[in-house]
Amino acid sequence: MTAPTYSPGYARTRAKWRALHAVPEPARPTPLQWAREHATLRTASGHVLRYADAARNYQDAILADPSDRIIIAKSRQIGISQTVAFLASEEAIAGGTVLWLSRNGEQAGLSLDYVYTALSACSHPAYTTQNRFSLEFANGGRVITQPATRGAGRGIPATLVIIDEQAWQEYAREVYTAVLPTLSTTGGRLIVLSTPNGRGNLFHELWETAQDSGNGWSCHFLPWTVHPDWDQEWAADRVDDMGEEAFAQEHGVDFAVSGAAVFDPAEIAKLWRMPSLLPPLQGHRYVSGWDIARRRDAFVGATIDVSTAPFQLVSFSRELHIPYPVQATTIEARHTAYRGATAVESNGVGDPLIEFLAVRVDPFTTSALSKRQAIDALKLLIQREELIAPDVPETQQLKRELLTYQWDDKNIVQDCVMALAIAALKAGRPVRQRTVQVVRGFG
Repeated sequence: MTAPTYSPGYARTRAKWRALHAVPEPARPTPLQWAREHATLRTASGHVLRYADAARNYQDAILADPSDRIIIAKSRQIGISQTVAFLASEEAIAGGTVLWLSRNGEQAGLSLDYVYTALSACSHPAYTTQNRFSLEFANGGRVITQPATRGAGRGIPATLVIIDEQAWQEYAREVYTAVLPTLSTTGGRLIVLSTPNGRGNLFHELWETAQDSGNGWSCHFLPWTVHPDWDQEWAADRVDDMGEEAFAQEHGVDFAVSGAAVFDPAEIAKLWRMPSLLPPLQGHRYVSGWDIARRRDAFVGATIDVSTAPFQLVSFSRELHIPYPVQATTIEARHTAYRGATAVESNGVGDPLIEFLAVRVDPFTTSALSKRQAIDALKLLIQREELIAPDVPETQQLKRELLTYQWDDKNIVQDCVMALAIAALKAGRPVRQRTVQVVRGFG
C-alpha cells in the first residue's frame, strides 16, 4: 500500500491546527508568586506558617526585585535569611543551581535548613540528594551551601549565588572574585547581604558603589525600623542591654558606628599624602616592624623614615605562604637596606626565627598590654598627622585594615595594622613635633 500524498496546503492547515490546540507550557512563577502560593517559614517561637500569612512588605520587595545584582544591608532577626531561602527554593525547583556562601560551616548548615523549611509544604520534584549542605531534585535543580573559605565558590556553574554576612567573612574578597566569572558564564544572579561591620571592608565598598545610579545594583536598606512589631521603646531596651555599638551593628545598619572602629576614617584619609614608597637615603634613620606569618597569616613588614617630620612610610610589603627561612632573609635584607632599628614579633615561631637572623633586632612580645601600647602609638601618629604614607597598590590592604580595625581583633585580618603599629611604637614621635615641658624654676 502506497503512502498517501498531501498537498502543501494540507500541511499548513495541520500545522495551524496543532498551534491552536497545543497545550502551552505553564509559565514560570515569579519568586514572589511562588513564595505566596507555596513557601513556609518557621517563626522565632518554632511555629511553621505559610509565608502568605506572615509576609512583610520589605520581604515582598526583595522577592519581586528582578535585578541581576542585589545588595541588602539589614538588621538581624527580621526574616531576610528566610526570604533569600524562598529565592533559592524557587530557582532550584525551576532547574537552576544555587550556591549559598555563608560565614562558617554552622551557618551554611542553617542556611539549607531555611530552604528545607520553605519547601516543607509544597509539591516539588523528587529529591535525589538530601543532606546537611546540599539538596538536588530529579530535574537537576540543586542548592549547595558552603562556608566562605578561601577556595569556596569555584567550579560550580551557579545560576544564583547568595553571599551571606559578607562583612564578616574572612575571605570575602577571594570568594567574591571566585564567583564573578561563573556568573558571567551562566548569566546568573548575585545576592549579597549582611549586617554592617564598620567601614573599609568589601561589603561596605559594594554598598557605597551600589548607591550610584546606573551601576547595575539594586539596594535594599533594612534597619530595625522596618519590623512592624518593633518600636522606639523596644530599641531603647536593646541599647541598654547591648550598648550603642552592638545595637548599631546588629540592628541599626550603621556603617559608621558598627565595628567599633579604632581609627577615624577622616583621619585615615589624611594619611595618604605621599606619591610613592621611597628608596633608602644616606644619612636617614629608619624603623621597621614585622608581623611574622604562621599557618595562613600574612608576613608583613613596615618601614618608617624617622628622620623626617612627619614620619614617612617608605617601604611596605605583605606576602602569603612564605617559609620561615625566606621570612628571615627578607627581614635581613630590609634591615641592611634601611639602616636603623628593627622590631620583630617574637611570640611562637618568632622566637626561633629571631635566633636564626644574622642581624640584630628587637623582639616584640605580644601581650594585651603591649598590643594596646603599639596600637595607641600608631593611633596617636595618625591623629596628629605625624605619619604620612603613599596610596599605592602595596598599601591597599593596610588601608582596608585600618578602616576596619577594632580592639577585639580575634576575628578580623590585622597583620598590616600590627606591623605598622610595632614600627610606630619603636619610632616614638617626630623630633620637631615633640612638646618640651619646662618645669618652673628649672631653665
